[in-house]
Amino acid sequence: MGYLGQPTLASPLSWNLLCHAPDAVGQGTWSRVSSSGPFSAAFANGSNANGDNFSVKARVPKGTYRLRFNARRFPSAGIVAVDVDGAENGRFDLYRSSADNFNVAEISGLQLGGEHVIRFRIAGKNPSSSGYTFRCNEMSLARTGIPLPAATPQVLMESEPETETVVIA
Repeated sequence: MGYLGQPTLASPLSWNLLCHAPDAVGQGTWSRVSSSGPFSAAFANGSNANGDNFSVKARVPKGTYRLRFNARRFPSAGIVAVDVDGAENGRFDLYRSSADNFNVAEISGLQLGGEHVIRFRIAGKNPSSSGYTFRCNEMSLARTGIPLPAATPQVLMESEPETETVVIA
């Protein structure tokens, strides 16, 4: 607790979720590939199929979080859905007629605590896209707030002190 018992925001916590490989591949062939541009490597689905997906796990203290990932946009990119614990939290159409290496996608306001599974899956494609590719260079989860404790009702009652009656015999 901070000044006058007010909750304070802890130091921001942040994780790079895709350091080496995902925790699980549900469908498709995923691997590190060379990437032209500012990044030395990317993680991509070589199978290029609708439904391709992979998952990463995050074990985090209770709080509010923001998920960010740099997903390259280009002519053969698909639509990527992001699920947290099986529920879809965002969908991103990554099609673009020319390549864009700096496309940071974000989902904020995630209420998390404990272990969670974050799944990235190909959920279709833009009609103009020639494929279902997802190429990701960076993925991070950062705590943006801590949960406020439930308010404890306080009952205050002001009253005058009781008076005593003294009987002198």
